Amino acid sequence: MLRFLILFLIFFSQGFCKERDMTFYCKKALHKIVGQHSISGIDYIYCINAKKDLKRFKTLKKAFGKYDIVPYRFDAVDPTRLSYKTLFNIGYNTARGTNGTLATLAMKSGKNVILQQYPMTMPRSTYFHQQLTLRDIAHNLNYFSCIFDAYKSKYKSIWIMTDDATILVNPNILTGYLIKLDMKHPGWDVLYTDKDSRDPRSISFAEIAHPIRPDIEFDSEENYKAREGTAGCIRRVGLRTGAESFLLSKRGINKIVQYYKKHGFFIPFEVELQIIPDLKAYYIHDEVVSDGSYGHETDG
Repeated sequence: MLRFLILFLIFFSQGFCKERDMTFYCKKALHKIVGQHSISGIDYIYCINAKKDLKRFKTLKKAFGKYDIVPYRFDAVDPTRLSYKTLFNIGYNTARGTNGTLATLAMKSGKNVILQQYPMTMPRSTYFHQQLTLRDIAHNLNYFSCIFDAYKSKYKSIWIMTDDATILVNPNILTGYLIKLDMKHPGWDVLYTDKDSRDPRSISFAEIAHPIRPDIEFDSEENYKAREGTAGCIRRVGLRTGAESFLLSKRGINKIVQYYKKHGFFIPFEVELQIIPDLKAYYIHDEVVSDGSYGHETDG
């Protein structure tokens, strides 16, 4: 009897650990074509696009086609199809600690899932930042799914963009920027192809209530602002919003995967990148690809 009980507990604990592994809930990148979605220095190019916005991707693909670049269309997660089980396993679990901060709790409501604001006091429950919506959570999962796919594929460098990205100059120039970055800052993790987001709907770093996460000690805003350089074509990132277009090195990919596997989602991905420990982020001052506030090249 005792032997049976021990075997049952081992099986249960292994099953529970597997269920809590958020990578299990990543959306798979299907129908990938090796060698087609890359440029010199960048192993794979992902473009996050929802089915309802397929026309937007076609416009972007046409614009990139002028430069012989073919982004891979990553089929975005549908926020309305996020299950309670998925939310429970990808968010911040209070088994890591609670602090009573007002946050959003994922709850069942019949067959539907709702987000309800509650103090972060319930044990072994999953919470998200109080400003996050299902759309925001799906967006986080889109980014992480692409990054985890790159992690499994053992890519050395990738480019992730959203479907509202806008080409400002020939994107093939990124190859040269990567060479410069590898020479001057060989330990880089993230390279944004623009200075910052111009989308007024973006959640800014300063708008996230402190503490940002209950399990991360947040540095002062002044220290983050001090990270930004003042000269050169490639500069260290200070505070910024938006992640419409950015590159990741293999080091950056590994750091982000390990960070989220440990902590889960809590705040928007584009804000989270600012506080991941030891993540070295840079941006290109003379912008190459930015958000959609400029309007697409093909719009005339």
